[in-house]
Amino acid sequence: MNILANFSERLNDLLSENGYTTKSLHEKTGIPVSVINKYRNGTVAPSVEAALRLAELFCCSLDYLLGRKEDSRVRSFHACPPFGERLIFLLQENHCSQYKLCKDANISSSVLRHWLNGTHVPSLDNVVKLADFFGCSADYVLGREK
Repeated sequence: MNILANFSERLNDLLSENGYTTKSLHEKTGIPVSVINKYRNGTVAPSVEAALRLAELFCCSLDYLLGRKEDSRVRSFHACPPFGERLIFLLQENHCSQYKLCKDANISSSVLRHWLNGTHVPSLDNVVKLADFFGCSADYVLGREK
């Protein structure tokens, strides 16, 4: 799955469907116009924070924006808890060790430590890796879905 291409296609579709221009999207989200254009062209992947702002604006799931699901129905989502807390929850819920997560999801232990300590949040690629590993949605990984 090509997250970048899927995201670009979905973003362009949502802009068209909702009558937004790049400039009006900037005004609604605070994301710079030049960055939005890179998203639209598929040259840059958004940060998790930017992707969540867009998902909130368009009332859709992160999984829809990433092309992981076709369902774009409006749903309500929860505020995302700190990622380190959420990751601890996911590990406990799935009876999974940090070692197993690193080994099986191909995530370095130093990156995992940063996430757990709250010094970094994962990229969208890593959110998808985690969703695939835990067998859930990207929104569930981030705590938007319960």
